[in-house]
Amino acid sequence: MINIVTAIQCEAKPLLKRYGLRGGTDRGPFRIYEGEDMRLIVSGIGKIAAAAASSYVFTRFGRDPCSAWLNIGTAGHAAHPIGKGILAHKITDAGSGLSWYPPLILEAHRHTDAIITVDRPALEYTGTAVHEMEAAGFYATASRFATSELVQCYKVISDNRARPAHLITKDFAASLIDENISEIGEIIQQLNGLATRLSSINEEPSILNEILANWRFTTYEQNRLRHLVRRWRLLSPGGQEHSQVLAHCRTGKEVLACLQAVVDEASCHAVTPR
Repeated sequence: MINIVTAIQCEAKPLLKRYGLRGGTDRGPFRIYEGEDMRLIVSGIGKIAAAAASSYVFTRFGRDPCSAWLNIGTAGHAAHPIGKGILAHKITDAGSGLSWYPPLILEAHRHTDAIITVDRPALEYTGTAVHEMEAAGFYATASRFATSELVQCYKVISDNRARPAHLITKDFAASLIDENISEIGEIIQQLNGLATRLSSINEEPSILNEILANWRFTTYEQNRLRHLVRRWRLLSPGGQEHSQVLAHCRTGKEVLACLQAVVDEASCHAVTPR
């Protein structure tokens, strides 16, 4: 299952048509549409609304750590051309100054950029980052429910200095998402593939049992170990066996440090932002 969060109905419209998603009968606080392996929720505008919608999906429909999450919407930039699709490699909350770095393990042919989430529409078009209003709330929340590789943000440029935000209409916003629907489909397909691999990893805990049999860990360290092993297998499915990677480790703490270094390196080299 992949959970998609859009801010407004017109951004959701092309996705509903493409994937045949149908609205449910549940009269909850958000509009939710479902298909066989996809769920879309319309959050409303703003980071708080995006965070609330993500939390609602998680608590309402099941707590599956192998589900993928994708925030799709429109955004502004000083110079990027209208209609350009952007995958976030950094998300910053302008209000708090906090930043998140979605691991870029999807195919490298698409453009990536830094995103700044603002509380009000940014009409000055200053700086070099993409500006929008939901990504920080979405990412900070959804990344609590799934491994960070399965949580991504994709924005389509809807306004810039030459064509400012006041010219955007609902039909225009919908057309921008529709024009990028093939690339969005590729992202969805890859995220579903990663989620499937992660699910398989979760069902095969033999490597965890082998590590736990050879080194001592506290309860807290065991939970961290499980998280690191899952990320390692997700990022490097054909990588070295743990016996080779951990051969020099003498303690559980050294195992955790080694796995963290391997995961960090794999995440950095998974794809080159451009």
